[in-house]
Amino acid sequence: MDSKTIYEQISKVPFEPFRIRFNGDSHDVLSAGAITIQRNNNVFIAYADQTWAVFGLEMICSLECLISDFLARDQEHNPREP
Repeated sequence: MDSKTIYEQISKVPFEPFRIRFNGDSHDVLSAGAITIQRNNNVFIAYADQTWAVFGLEMICSLECLISDFLARDQEHNPREP
């Protein structure tokens, strides 16, 4: 994975939450301000619960959009009547 792909994802307007997938692991990015790519090509993600994750770009297998997950959760909690 290259940094350009991640920058394109976090630059979308409006921001679209996404998941970073590794071999057998993943991290969700829920806000553009929660992720940065450092000069040494490490990716840093900060979470609302004060935890964080750091990993190298070379570890990333894919990015996955989470919009459908959020829409499904919203409909579960706020069902719309016909």
